[in-house]
Amino acid sequence: MRTFYSIAYRNKLVINKTLERYSKKKMKKDTDVTEKNTEEQEVQTELSLETSEKTKENTDDEAKPSAPKRTGRGKGSRGRQPKADKDAPSPDNAQGTPKPEKDKDGKSEDRRGEGNMGFKVSGAFIEAGSLREFMEQLRERLFGGDAEGMQTISVEGPLGDMDGDSKEGKDDSQADARHQETPRERRRREAQEQRAQEEKALDKIKNFNYTPRQIKEYLDRFVISQVEAKKVLAVAICDHYNHVRRCLENPDRKNVPYAKHNVLMTGPTGVGKTYLMRCLANLLGVPFVKVDATKYSETGYVGYDVDDIVRDLIKVAGSVNLAQYGIVYIDEIDKIATRNAGGGRDVSGRGVQVNMLKIMEDTEVKVMNPQTEMMMGPMMMGSNQPSTIRTQNILFIVSGAFSGLDEIIKKRLGTAQIGFGVAEMGTTPQNRNESESELFQKMTTEDLVNYGFEAEFVGRLPVRVALSELSAEDLATILSSAENNVMQQYAEAFAGYGIDLNILPEAITEIANEAAKEKTGARGLLTILEHIFRDLKYELPGSGIKSLTVTASTVHNPRGTQEMLLSGLRQEPQKSLEGK
Repeated sequence: MRTFYSIAYRNKLVINKTLERYSKKKMKKDTDVTEKNTEEQEVQTELSLETSEKTKENTDDEAKPSAPKRTGRGKGSRGRQPKADKDAPSPDNAQGTPKPEKDKDGKSEDRRGEGNMGFKVSGAFIEAGSLREFMEQLRERLFGGDAEGMQTISVEGPLGDMDGDSKEGKDDSQADARHQETPRERRRREAQEQRAQEEKALDKIKNFNYTPRQIKEYLDRFVISQVEAKKVLAVAICDHYNHVRRCLENPDRKNVPYAKHNVLMTGPTGVGKTYLMRCLANLLGVPFVKVDATKYSETGYVGYDVDDIVRDLIKVAGSVNLAQYGIVYIDEIDKIATRNAGGGRDVSGRGVQVNMLKIMEDTEVKVMNPQTEMMMGPMMMGSNQPSTIRTQNILFIVSGAFSGLDEIIKKRLGTAQIGFGVAEMGTTPQNRNESESELFQKMTTEDLVNYGFEAEFVGRLPVRVALSELSAEDLATILSSAENNVMQQYAEAFAGYGIDLNILPEAITEIANEAAKEKTGARGLLTILEHIFRDLKYELPGSGIKSLTVTASTVHNPRGTQEMLLSGLRQEPQKSLEGK
């Protein structure tokens, strides 16, 4: 019994020491966080004071005479001020130009050449034609003399007004300044750069003046076919950002009710749904985020919360003020359709749809999720970022393949129109594909509800468009006309080895026909091209061949073309890795 109490007493001592150590560590961490936040607040305050001082100085310049420039580090500086020197410029010499030195005969000698600028460094005069030359001479004198004097060195001269004749020297000086900056100065510089980028993006939104025709013509350069989808997206984008621009011009319009033009895109894989959105984001220059609907679950369950979609947009934008005018693109939306026939709770289907209702319309979303806010509470003290973001001006565009929706539409049309037989639909593959595209264009809210979506969720997507499957002619046009197509990537890959790639029109036709059989849209082109060029990219580099012409026979028999090219050539000896 005595041994038992002894062990219990020791365990109690260990627990008490552990708790005491943890409490001290936590108190130290909270103190460090508070000091960091206080420092960040001081940086923001200094930026605001500098802005107000510059505005006041510009206003008083016309009324007051010009005064001598200050040589200190500015208001609020904690650094040491330069010591007074007996050779410092007098009040009559307000420009701060150092006096010329005297030679051995006592005569005054001006050592500054034409186009050069002089500086007095700790009593010694340095002549320099650029800032880089000045830094080199200063470094030479410092390391050649007393290195301990670096702490008390003082510089006099128009350093603030000196642009220098050498752009390279200016760049080097900026790089040296960034290398020597303190963490406080670095955070201050990053805050200024972020603010400048935010203002530039907001100015682009305020000056939005695109028309639907201009946006559609831009998309034509990259996306082939899908004319109706490009028109619908162009109109929805213009309506939304024209409303945002008017709200920024007149803040009173923010309180006027406005129904957002959220978009639902349907269509098979590889028809350009995601690529359309990427091209739109590049054109508009607004914050854009693409997410996958399959990784989200209902609030309170394992998985991502739907509010994290908006938080991802904030990370991309860099600030809440800019993120509230961004675009959210949710792919694979058809995967969250409710198809659970049992009585269990569908946390990744219906639960996600219900949670998306609020963010797709208009609600306040916390910038940080509750768990992170609880752990990082002290670190958020002093932050100038808003704690919530409003989703009123965030445009939501969702898309999915919706496999099986055509059968639901056929069933509805078959019961409504008696006598509409399969024979009229056509039996050839081309007619069958065209009929499926036409069926998706006849999609209604009832069809989407029967597919597994909530009526309230479908109601938040008033703009709906169906993308058609790409034909062999469309795939051939992609290879020959679309900008940044996959064929150009292969041409650049061969150019890296010094080989010119030439593709004949007959080869493009054969590649498109083979890709159409894959039934994966534009992604089928990459599959076929990889099969053709796999061995050629391995064997031809270093063989002495400078040109490769792809014909129809190359598409069907790439190995035969490879053997024909290499048969008459004697390959150059390859350098081994050990010899490099």
